[in-house]
Amino acid sequence: MILEEGEALISLPRIPVTSKGPAKRSKIFYNPAMRNNRSICTLVCRALGIKSFLDGFAATGVRGIRVIKEAGSEVIFNDCEREAFFAIKKNLELNSIEADVLNEDFCALKNSAELCDIDPFGTPEPFLSKGLELSERFLAVTATDTAVLFGSNAKKCYERYGTKVKKVSWSKELGARVLCYTVAEKAKALGKRVKPLFVYAEDHYLRGYFEICDCEEEITQIDGMGPIWSGKLNDKEILKKALEISKKKEYAGKNFVEKLFLKALDEVDTIGYYDVDCLSSKFRSEEPKLQVLVERLQEQGFQASRTIFSPKGIKTDAPLNELERAFEG
Repeated sequence: MILEEGEALISLPRIPVTSKGPAKRSKIFYNPAMRNNRSICTLVCRALGIKSFLDGFAATGVRGIRVIKEAGSEVIFNDCEREAFFAIKKNLELNSIEADVLNEDFCALKNSAELCDIDPFGTPEPFLSKGLELSERFLAVTATDTAVLFGSNAKKCYERYGTKVKKVSWSKELGARVLCYTVAEKAKALGKRVKPLFVYAEDHYLRGYFEICDCEEEITQIDGMGPIWSGKLNDKEILKKALEISKKKEYAGKNFVEKLFLKALDEVDTIGYYDVDCLSSKFRSEEPKLQVLVERLQEQGFQASRTIFSPKGIKTDAPLNELERAFEG
């Protein structure tokens, strides 16, 4: 079976294909639920002007092939499974592309690139240090163990990510800040520093893009929890470039991607967000339209925006009593 995704053609052997959520563990798989993840990857790579890209967990090779064809980068493909190695070779031939394909354990790799991409099954934590070592400037990370990152298991979160969290109404952003904290800590152990360029959540995964650079480490302790990243999660100049590139293209998922970029560009740089359903219950009041609530707060002189982490979330620096006043109109 041959599928088309973006500008890539992919020949699929008899492997699990899922329409939503994480694919089942297998020696090789293709997950169409990650299509937007890969589309955003090509846009960010173009916006950053990436010259070399290491696809550390390449599976069918679809991500790397799209990066070659849509972002113009040179790509090194790697997957530890022998079946994946042959699938990548076949798909490169199908797309008339020549590229290096490796069949090694990721943590044994010696091939560096300007951007190293880590997209494993489950937690990326065991591979972060190696990814930072192989990265010449940028690191991209996908995490699908979102239940742990979102506070469902404090013990596992501490074991994997070095900090304790609990379930909160802004759990998706909390998970993003935990991931950023862990990447920053791993980088510090290697004598490096990182800053997030774009971190977001979709369906079953978190995705983050990081730059290795001379920057401040922004970590804070949250009451009742451990340390998390407290700085910005997005570089708005990079997002503007990615959005402009997207506007000139036609591709599946374009509407979702551009709305995500626009929302991230408008997002207030505060830690956490309020869930309007929770506020409605707390204030015992009918909830207004979210955009109306944002505008009321802005009219009162506060920062306010929607958030990329929840369709029911609002970010603001307004105190709770002012939020209640705006909520009630």
